[in-house]
Parts: sequence; structure tokens; C-alpha cells
Amino acid sequence: MIMGGELSREEMADALGVGLKTIDSHRLTLLAGLQLGNAVQLVHYGVRHGLIKIPRES
Repeated sequence: MIMGGELSREEMADALGVGLKTIDSHRLTLLAGLQLGNAVQLVHYGVRHGLIKIPRES
């Protein structure tokens, strides 16, 4: 959900039944564990590793 960027923090928290602090904590854990500095780098990581699919234009 975080890498996909389709949902806001609030929407992710509602969908998962957790609080905003939990969403923020998971995001920071992902960034630290992957040694990334920000959400843009996290998205790039997801694309490079096939975790995020970008639809091609027809």
C-alpha cells in the first residue's frame, strides 16, 4: 500500500484497522531497512524490484 501510493495514510489506516502512527512506523521501518531516504526512493525501489506495476500506455 505504501509503495503503491494509491491511498492516503488515513485510508491505509482505515483499511487495515490501525492508527496513523502505525502506518508511519511501518513506513519508517521500510525506509530504514532498505536504506532509503524518502518515499520517492521507496517507490523507485518497488518499481525496480517488480513490487509495483506501472501500466503501459496503448
